[in-house]
Amino acid sequence: MDDLRQTSDEDFHQSVFPQLQVLEKIRQVKFKSYEFRKRVAMMISPVIFPGCGFIDYWLLRVQSGSDDSAAGLTFLVGGILWWWITEPKRQYAKSYKVEILPKVAALFGDLRYNASGQIAMASMQDMRIVPGHDRYKTDDYFTGAYRGAQIEFSEIELEEKRKSGKSTQYVTVFKGLAILIRLPNDRFAGHTVLMGNSAALMQWFKKKSLGLQRADLVDPAFEKQFDVYTNDQVEARYLIHPVMIEKIKAIRESYEADAVMVAYMDRRLLLLLRSKKNHFEPADIAIPATDPASVISMKHEVQQVMNLIDQMEQYDKSVAHAGDAPLSSAAGHGILENS
Repeated sequence: MDDLRQTSDEDFHQSVFPQLQVLEKIRQVKFKSYEFRKRVAMMISPVIFPGCGFIDYWLLRVQSGSDDSAAGLTFLVGGILWWWITEPKRQYAKSYKVEILPKVAALFGDLRYNASGQIAMASMQDMRIVPGHDRYKTDDYFTGAYRGAQIEFSEIELEEKRKSGKSTQYVTVFKGLAILIRLPNDRFAGHTVLMGNSAALMQWFKKKSLGLQRADLVDPAFEKQFDVYTNDQVEARYLIHPVMIEKIKAIRESYEADAVMVAYMDRRLLLLLRSKKNHFEPADIAIPATDPASVISMKHEVQQVMNLIDQMEQYDKSVAHAGDAPLSSAAGHGILENS
């Protein structure tokens, strides 16, 4: 069977062109609505915001020395107005993704797209790299089987509830991409965690690293970029070898992540890539839906995740615990059986 992943960017664009033409008609309608709403907002803003500001000022004067949480009308109205203006953009983006992302996923065998799905938090929590949180949001969920492994990935946002006086707000503690890979067999004897050097990350991880010790690695250049903790020193040397690190660094750069965390445990490998960028999104509503750059960008983003499985190195539990063999002894094999 031909490997659909080898479909060229041009061929893929042509295959979805009929759907893009339909989406272009939707885009034109939504773009007109978006432009109209912007014009309306520009006309009414000089009237409503000074009025809201006066009311907030009056409320602050009346509530002097007491809870001033009611004095936020300007921000409330501004938020509602912004939501109203940008609603056509969100509607168009949703239509685009629902139509195109399933076709992107179909290029990778059993991979499927589910706009409302999510990775179960119970599958990630015990791996000790997930920040503490009170609210879990997710977007653009993919799941499927690939080369014997089960894979799930999506954008996630974790929020923590914080109180200040009588007011409560949710603060984002993580936003980015989560990738969870379940290998076909019990591959990992221990629990190993890798993360990029970061004072904030390390301060948080110290509270989470019960039972894990700093890994005794031998590459000073590597240790300037990453910190590794494990409860199996020998296994860690085979997992955290230079070839694998290059693959992790490549996906970090591809997704414009400012921090990366990886955990190996049982049959699972979990990557968290912290990034402010929204992924798996179409181009701006001002750009025609038929423009190839947007759909090709989506294809490349999904392909990068799948390449991580393709390029993972062989981990053999029996070899890893046979002694301190050189790291390069694991370098010539794939972690999954070749199909």
